[in-house]
Parts: sequence; structure tokens; C-alpha cells
Amino acid sequence: MIAGQDRALRPAGLESFHIVPCVLGGSPTAPQNRAWLTRAQHVRVVRYWNRILHAMKAARGAPAPTADSPAQITPGR
Repeated sequence: MIAGQDRALRPAGLESFHIVPCVLGGSPTAPQNRAWLTRAQHVRVVRYWNRILHAMKAARGAPAPTADSPAQITPGR
């Protein structure tokens, strides 16, 4: 989530995205770990990281998320 003071700095039509997901050690507050993306770009990158994190979970034997769990793995949320 973007802190209140950051909302005023947000470019119109763009969303903040953590470049390195917090679940993988990325900083939730460091400016260098943030990028401004369009909604379409944000959706594509989140889907990419979800696939990576899903594969990592499967490789270590954790149960895979199912279609019934819509909040599968969403970095930075």
C-alpha cells in the first residue's frame, strides 16, 4: 500500500509496484524497490511473480494454491 504522502506524488493512471516482492526480501519502503506501472503492466508483473512464487512453494513441497483460494500469492499485498 502507498503511504498517504506518496499518493500525492503518484503519476496519474499509474500504480506503485514492489520490484522485489516483500515476501522475497524486498523493502516495502525503499524508493529503489518501487516502480510506477500502468494497470495492465501491474497485472502482468503480478502474474509473473505469482508463477515464480507458486513454483518455489511447489519445489519445497508446500501445498499448491487452488482455484478456490483467490488470494493465492500476491507479492507486496
